[in-house]
Amino acid sequence: MHLLDILACPRCRADLVKQGAGLSCTGCGHAYPVEDGVPILLPTDDPAQVVHEAELETRGGYVTIVQQVFDSLGPNAVILDLGAGNRNVADERIVRMDVLRSPHVDIVGDAHALPFKDDVITFLHASAVWEHLRRPWIASKEVGRILQPGGNAFVDCAFVYPFHGYPAVFFNASVEGLRTLFEGLVEVCAGVAPWHMPSFAIEGLLSQYHRFFKPDTEEGHRFVEILEQIDTLPLRDFDRCFELKDAERIAAVVFVYVRKAVADGEAGILPVAVAAAWAGDPALQERYRDPQALAPDIDAAVVDNMFTWARGEGRAADPAIAAWLDEVEPFTRRLSG
Repeated sequence: MHLLDILACPRCRADLVKQGAGLSCTGCGHAYPVEDGVPILLPTDDPAQVVHEAELETRGGYVTIVQQVFDSLGPNAVILDLGAGNRNVADERIVRMDVLRSPHVDIVGDAHALPFKDDVITFLHASAVWEHLRRPWIASKEVGRILQPGGNAFVDCAFVYPFHGYPAVFFNASVEGLRTLFEGLVEVCAGVAPWHMPSFAIEGLLSQYHRFFKPDTEEGHRFVEILEQIDTLPLRDFDRCFELKDAERIAAVVFVYVRKAVADGEAGILPVAVAAAWAGDPALQERYRDPQALAPDIDAAVVDNMFTWARGEGRAADPAIAAWLDEVEPFTRRLSG
């Protein structure tokens, strides 16, 4: 399966087909350019002007827990990195989308009108995106539309953090705010991740305060010295002194981790053989209370889910699982074959 197989017109959601050097909508007939293999699928001919505060740096992979989730998934998984920026990753299952082109973007699109068919994304990752959206409630509904039944989404958003990025910060959000945006999906967990604790908020606020503060008295200059002294303290180490629920009140960034509901008797994102194994084994049901959740504990050192079980114990015990792992058709982010 290729990228074109899951794309849809961002204007009317009909299928797209190749036409000349670009793509054409089979519904409304709109033509979309493809530049150096990257489809430009924006919902309007006059997109909002976006200007970065600085040149985008090329980034590598993901935080450990997210990377482990990606590694656990099968070769047919479709992973959307929404708002990827300029992330250089080799995994062909990861579709990197941003509103601007960069050397490491696979598709240009708008979060408010995601250019994908319904029910096609296995896992959606969006970091430092939601605060920059003009209408995040619309983008949140779009996430629910494109996720496969059982599909997971990890979305974080600035909370106690200064203005930054492009084209603006429209909506910072608390945990409760994010929950409200994604209330149509099943919550796996929500809160503050270990890498976004209160120290990150203090560092961000002090850095901007120091940048714009123009002291004009002796007292003001003394205050600058105090700020500089705070900056030398091991603030990250002090994060251990907070209970997580308390940290949520002053965290730089908070997250919600959700999944799409699955109808009774359906396999969701699981291979049919794996879903059948879970349904018939009380021990597996106890071990994996939510078999569709890929990372039920965001603070865990090692991801343990039904896919990691299938690759190890499941493959060894069940020929049907082994056959699926060996024979499943992989997904590739290349536009077409």
